[in-house]
This record gives sequence, C-alpha cells and structure tokens, in this order.
Amino acid sequence: GPAPNTPQPSALRSQLEAALAMAPPMTPTASPLAAAAHTPDADSVPPPTLVGVPVRKKFHGYGVLDGLVQRQQTDGRCEVRWSDGSETAISLADVLRIRTDETSSVGTPLSGKRK
Repeated sequence: GPAPNTPQPSALRSQLEAALAMAPPMTPTASPLAAAAHTPDADSVPPPTLVGVPVRKKFHGYGVLDGLVQRQQTDGRCEVRWSDGSETAISLADVLRIRTDETSSVGTPLSGKRK
C-alpha cells in the first residue's frame, strides 16, 4: 500500500491555501507611507489652491496669531494675512502644517490650554 507518511494531495493543497490566505499580499507598489496618507493623492498632487485656508502660527516672543491665506504665489509660497493686520509669505509646507481647518490630520495636539 501507500507509504503512511505521504500526505494526501488534497490535504497539502488546503494547507498551502491556508498559508497563502494568512500571508499579506506582496504588492511592491504600495508603500506604508501611501497607506497611511489620509487622502490617496496627498503625496502626488498638491491641492489646486490654498486661498482661504485658515492657519494659526506661533510667533516667537509675540504669541499665536490666526491668519487666512490671501493668495498663492507661483513659487509655491502663500501670502497670509494675520489677525493683527500684517501679511507674510510662508511656504506651502508651512501652510499645510499649521492649517486649522483640518486639525484631525495633524498629529501634534496643542500643548497647554488656551486662555
């Protein structure tokens, strides 16, 4: 008769299928960074415009000011008008980092309570 230690083909196949089902699919294109992004196109396509986006920035020795993006320059910087009336140009990355209309996507909570 057949050798006792030879596994049945069907048993072997189901074992293989179970192992394959357990293993995560190997997709070289998907990076953990892309999976962690809140929006699928956040890493490739910049927003068309940030005009009107509310921002909040702490100025050293001055305090925290709220601002609103007035216009976006061709070099990527954004002109912001602050609550004290001043206007400054800050980088696109800064706007994205300090914008207040999407606080859920910011990983750093405000430290300390606001008076």
